[in-house]
Amino acid sequence: MSALAGAIVWIGISLITAVREGGTIIEALTGNYEPWDYPIYNWVGVPLLLVTAGFIGFFSPRRAWRWGIMQCVSQWLVMVIENPHGNLMPLNIIAFFPYMLLFAVAATTGARLRTSQNEERPNQAL
Repeated sequence: MSALAGAIVWIGISLITAVREGGTIIEALTGNYEPWDYPIYNWVGVPLLLVTAGFIGFFSPRRAWRWGIMQCVSQWLVMVIENPHGNLMPLNIIAFFPYMLLFAVAATTGARLRTSQNEERPNQAL
């Protein structure tokens, strides 16, 4: 679910920026429009992924940090599929690292909210 969210945001913002810049959908899907080159990624995509990571962490609190990391891994995989001959691939991995940490913190925060909510409720016997 988390990986799917990351891929959908990456592809969706690629398509939005391609259409907005007068490009075609084919150009967007072949990697000519990378989402993080445009402000919409940071203003819409990142907050959407943060909320998604928090929700997934809330509903699946065990090792929740992995959900945030999976969002970035899926975005990176979509980027590699779109442009497999990218010469800046090592730099892209480094650029995704802060996003990975941010999304992992959001997922962990969601998990902690879930566990603190469970601790506040006393166990009720039937």
